[in-house]
Amino acid sequence: MLLLACLALSVLLYSSTTHYSPMLRHYISPELKQESYAGLWPAAKNGSESALNMLSELAALNNDIFWLEKVASLQNLQAILALADLSDGSDKTFWWQQAAIIGHAPSQFELSFLVDSTQQRIRYLEQAAMNEHIPAIIALSKFYYENRDASNALRWLTRAVEYDKSSTFKLARMLFREGFEAQARAAFNKAVAYTPIAKNYVDVLNNYKQTTLSSLISQPTSMPAYCAQQLQFVATSLDGAVQAMNIKHAFERDKRLSTLPICVSSIIWLAQNELECDLADGRKVCDLSSVAKQSFVPNYTHLVFFLEEGKAYVNDGAMFLAQDDTYAVFVHELAHFVGFVDEYSLPSALAQQHCYKSYAPNLLVSNDEILYEHEKYQLWQRYQDQLILLNLPNSGEELSEDKQSNKYTKRLSLDIAPSLTCESLDLTAYKPSSQLTFMEYHDTRNIPPIYILMWKDLLKQRHHDIAVTALFMKSAQQSDNQGAALYWSGF
Repeated sequence: MLLLACLALSVLLYSSTTHYSPMLRHYISPELKQESYAGLWPAAKNGSESALNMLSELAALNNDIFWLEKVASLQNLQAILALADLSDGSDKTFWWQQAAIIGHAPSQFELSFLVDSTQQRIRYLEQAAMNEHIPAIIALSKFYYENRDASNALRWLTRAVEYDKSSTFKLARMLFREGFEAQARAAFNKAVAYTPIAKNYVDVLNNYKQTTLSSLISQPTSMPAYCAQQLQFVATSLDGAVQAMNIKHAFERDKRLSTLPICVSSIIWLAQNELECDLADGRKVCDLSSVAKQSFVPNYTHLVFFLEEGKAYVNDGAMFLAQDDTYAVFVHELAHFVGFVDEYSLPSALAQQHCYKSYAPNLLVSNDEILYEHEKYQLWQRYQDQLILLNLPNSGEELSEDKQSNKYTKRLSLDIAPSLTCESLDLTAYKPSSQLTFMEYHDTRNIPPIYILMWKDLLKQRHHDIAVTALFMKSAQQSDNQGAALYWSGF
């Protein structure tokens, strides 16, 4: 009888691969199930692989928790996975852990998402990756890449590119960082087909060469007459050089700023570790003493540094940007070069510099309700009048009384609004536009026309003003080079 039961069971289990399982349960009588369990268990327990598998399939087919757990106690993967499917919460995690112990890669991968410890997560990912689980290989390569673990990143990225073509770009960047330039170039060329930004890296590698800080010690060449400001972009890494190239191209295409006499020189790409910079209060401060000790006339007015990290800021004729800073951030900081102030609430220490004596073109500080008598208000009004004249059909003709009246009416509608700049000092401040501008929120592309007019005038007033000499003077003072400091103070 037992032999017949097992034979019938074998037929049904074979059929389970080609038929709907719930329907098959209907044909297995309770008596047949129990006899089959009882007949298969001793053989399974004594090491019969076929009996173990048949028992596991029968228990899984019937969602029989009791027999699944007995079979799972013999480390049968099919039973363990069936129990995981039938469980929730901590019970499901327990059965995944049992499957992971006997080397089931998908369970090892799933467990990596459930643990809190990074160390445990990596341990599970590495176990799954060693067992050739493709998602684990890709996830592990990404983790080590993002955490700058060069040796492990290269190890797993080399594997990941077999399955994930987008990993080719990551591999190329890591190879270049570690000094494998030839392999990196080949990888970047391959990555172009899968990651469009890789083309920018290929362009930089083909058109620029790494150099030294001495490149900032310019040859005796004059700046173009048109360029009131001549910006010198300085990149400290391949990523920075790509960022600098992209921002340079975006600036040259930006119609909003096309009337401003600002020029950008060819990018200087410094060799690795050529420029030493320290992080202080979230801002990068760079050592330029080797440049500042030299006596030369810069053929640039301002420097723009593209660094790996740090808060974007402007100081002493230099701008400092991090890798994640966008073109919008660059434009915002560029306006600081001529004195525009932020229109969001400034910290009190910074607000004191701008609010008690307001020189910023976009800031009027006054508690007086009669604003139109204020000098800054009258300056804004003159710019507003220029805008009205520029918008007239024939700006050269003499204004009729009607047009003069119309002009007067527009004068009264100067578009000022409260500014948050001095909020931390409880001072009332205004800006020359009621719109949200790029000085309040850099991702806002809006640069009101009055800001462009003021910007142009400020550039004319400071034509070829080599502001970066202040940076060189300070650097010389910090290195106790008084002779160089005296030289730079003479500009």
